[in-house]
Amino acid sequence: DVDGLGETVITQMVENLSVARLDDLFHLTVEEIASLERMGEKSAQKIVDNLEDVRKNGTLEQFITSLGLKTAGKSLAGELGSVAGDFKGLLSLTADDLIGSVRSVKDKKAAHIIASIQDAKATIEGLLALGVNPESTFVKPEVVTEGKLFGETVVVTGKATGTLAGLPRDEVTAKLKSEGAAVASSVNGKVTLVIAGEGGGSKRAKAEEKGIRIISFEEYDAL
Repeated sequence: DVDGLGETVITQMVENLSVARLDDLFHLTVEEIASLERMGEKSAQKIVDNLEDVRKNGTLEQFITSLGLKTAGKSLAGELGSVAGDFKGLLSLTADDLIGSVRSVKDKKAAHIIASIQDAKATIEGLLALGVNPESTFVKPEVVTEGKLFGETVVVTGKATGTLAGLPRDEVTAKLKSEGAAVASSVNGKVTLVIAGEGGGSKRAKAEEKGIRIISFEEYDAL
């Protein structure tokens, strides 16, 4: 999430500036970055400024994602960060700390994550030495255990009418989740209900083919 650090620039930094770990980026000077191909001093200064902004203001979840921990991608970084609290807490985590606290993490996956954190220990300690120890900002979503869609995995397709008409997709998703549903973006084996309007197209056709229950937006409102 650092503006100006695309794949091409990073590749040059690895090849020409001895960047081997995430924390190495924060030691780079304007002069070093400006020495790269097609990189002027103004652009180099911008990268240094952006790195400093991330060093001071980046969230724990962003940094955990950037570590590339095995089996712990962006979707789990927030929950992992909330359990750890900060980088120091991350280094002291055990598999038992994760099981039951981070969704979908069982014994084997927890062991892989902990091992991966230890593999990244030098990087984390390097960031700590730079004063990088952001706290978690993740707010765990409330678990809904009831509602008219509780237990359903829902796909919404076509033009919405009724109470969902005109709402942005993220608001529709939030509303369905507040009613107990899990929301999917495509029709797969886990989907149990499709709410379809005009122009439902391929998603509606796939639901019909799989024998998945389909209702209109009016029928959804009447549930």
